[in-house]
Amino acid sequence: MKNIAQLSVIPGLLLCLLLVVLIVLPIVNFNHTGHDTSIDRTHLSQQVGQLMIVGFSGTNRSSPGFRRLVDNLEKGLVGGALFLAENITSRTELVAMVQQVRHCACALPPLIAIDEEGGAIERLSEEYAFPHIQSAAKVGSGDEENARRQYRTLAQKLFDVGFNINFAPVVDLNKNPNNPIIGAKDRSFSRDPYVVALFAKIFIEEHHAFGILTTLKHFPGHGSSSTDTHLTATDVGSSWSQDELIPYQRLLADDLVDSVMVGHLINEREWGGVATQDGSTAIHNLLRKKLKYNGVVISDDLTMSAITRKTNDFADVLISSLQAGVDILLIAHPVKDGNDEYQGFNSSTVNAIIDNKLALQLVQESWERVTSLKSRLK
Repeated sequence: MKNIAQLSVIPGLLLCLLLVVLIVLPIVNFNHTGHDTSIDRTHLSQQVGQLMIVGFSGTNRSSPGFRRLVDNLEKGLVGGALFLAENITSRTELVAMVQQVRHCACALPPLIAIDEEGGAIERLSEEYAFPHIQSAAKVGSGDEENARRQYRTLAQKLFDVGFNINFAPVVDLNKNPNNPIIGAKDRSFSRDPYVVALFAKIFIEEHHAFGILTTLKHFPGHGSSSTDTHLTATDVGSSWSQDELIPYQRLLADDLVDSVMVGHLINEREWGGVATQDGSTAIHNLLRKKLKYNGVVISDDLTMSAITRKTNDFADVLISSLQAGVDILLIAHPVKDGNDEYQGFNSSTVNAIIDNKLALQLVQESWERVTSLKSRLK
């Protein structure tokens, strides 16, 4: 089991050669004035595609939404898939869909994601013959042996289905027990940052034993909030404190952080506006400079009302997120009806690069971080 379950670098010269070619291949050629004279849109589109993980509508392989998802993955328009509760009506169909994504004709292996925390956030539930996992609050009030048992079981069920990344654990501190999206749902291990770090470490280690990547969330800290970012942008300026960074610091020191999810959180004094949008310094200053984190940054779902209620053009949201320092744009729900929406999002981002509205260097750096993470997939 240990040999099967350990994270490892993907073998094979073909993947390595592909990564090298895509990194060194000239995308933009400049003349002496500094303006681009030619561009390979296909290669740039492939790079942009790796920076998107998307949800879909549908519950089986025949669903039009699922077929479009696989088509977009194989075309390189997107780089990963998120499965939500609404996509799961049968264990058999879920496994079939995940396995089809795993074996897609994709240039790079897709990230196949779920947010499976236990407790209230449990997509793989007893209804579909999966074992129940305790909430973080319950685990955090117990001992380490119980935590290992719970999270070994959780990781096992993800492994059995075929997921390769879990958007968990929550490392928010339970600073406001009445917080409608964290405290009230028992999603935090504790108010104590060291207890949170301890149980998050166990969570991660048990996932790594099965070759599954994890994601710390919701940076810089959602635990003190009194509102839900699914509904509105959340201002934590009067409640957030520096100790909310301690779990990240501890887990980074243990070299256990695969990726970090950033929440739609505002704190004008500490990082400015919404942390996932341009103008905020949460990623560049707090996460990159202060915590010295160089890995993948994932946005929280960009279709949440905290983001979409302030714009009529969703493509602008994606560009703003990349400018803020996000590496992977999480689009959990279709934004509008239509077969070509991800083609449009990809094309709009490419156009922003060509028009010098989005720095090519930012996109390439994000692409390199994402492909480095993918090189660890089994």
